[in-house]
Amino acid sequence: KYRINVGLNLVMSTGGNYTGEGINNASLTNPSTASINNSLRTNWAVENLLTYDRVFADKHQVNVVAMYSAEETLYNRSQVDAKGLAEHLQWYNLGQASGEITVSPGNQNYQRSGLESYMGRVMYSYDSRYMLSATVRSDGSSRLSPGHKWHTYPAVSAGWNIKRESFMDNADWLGNLKLRVGYGQTSNQAVDP
Repeated sequence: KYRINVGLNLVMSTGGNYTGEGINNASLTNPSTASINNSLRTNWAVENLLTYDRVFADKHQVNVVAMYSAEETLYNRSQVDAKGLAEHLQWYNLGQASGEITVSPGNQNYQRSGLESYMGRVMYSYDSRYMLSATVRSDGSSRLSPGHKWHTYPAVSAGWNIKRESFMDNADWLGNLKLRVGYGQTSNQAVDP
């Protein structure tokens, strides 16, 4: 069975402020100031899943999943400051300022990052009592330094559904009892791009 999941988030923000002439200083010669800032954040993700699920001889269940996913995040923010604007212009038309118009590098920001992933998982269950699982996942992140962008992470687990054993048939007071042990590796790409 094949399934695709697609997601898109888009957040746009615009804001500004205006301070009239003489507000921050008793002198009326203190010019008015205004600024406007805009930001745009987009994030898209695509996940492709291929699943095989089968029961053999009423007791052997096999589930195999293959996955490919990709995502990208883009963030862009800018701010422009101006002096000497008429009150009716507020921050809407900074190009009409009689004073200086400033685009400060400290008020500009652009970030772009992406993640690409491959994953394979095999799960086996016998009579819903004994379970085994093995997973391998590879992630490539643009946030990581060159030569370290791709990493592969294995994971294995085993489980025992004790409640399904015949010696637990009379334990009606117990809804479920499972024992599970596993080992796996993971990572963190939460660093500034």
